[in-house]
Amino acid sequence: MSQSLNPKPISPQIVAEHILWLRNARDEATTPMHVIKLVYIAHGWMLGIFDIPLIDEEVEAWKYGPVISSVYHRFKFYGGNAIDIPARNQAKRMSKEQSIVIKRVVEEYSKFTALQLSTITHFEKSPWSKVVNEFGVGTIIPNQIIRQYYVDLWNDKND
Repeated sequence: MSQSLNPKPISPQIVAEHILWLRNARDEATTPMHVIKLVYIAHGWMLGIFDIPLIDEEVEAWKYGPVISSVYHRFKFYGGNAIDIPARNQAKRMSKEQSIVIKRVVEEYSKFTALQLSTITHFEKSPWSKVVNEFGVGTIIPNQIIRQYYVDLWNDKND
């Protein structure tokens, strides 16, 4: 990691809007579950690759997986339907590294449905599963646990 790399964590709302914008540009319908899971996954990869949090909010272990509360509350009105609000490119509000990680996550995970993304985020040994099994639902998932999971994923991918 470069010494000069030190982007500040950003609002998950910025990340969510950027994800919506990227997916809209790809003509992909995006439900609240897509956004919630993709924000979490991008946060995980930012921690795993750069050891820096992407977002400035904590991730909570809810009954059905990891959730960033503010993102959930912003989009819950849509339920399982596509979010139909116009979204704007938020790249100017983030570092180059943050923008690249978010873009790559959208590209790499676009083949998955919202339900598949949800399943991916609570595999056995995932940060969510570790925290829920040890402390129960409603617990904060520490960034260090998320980071280690994505470091291990990176290492497994590159072995």
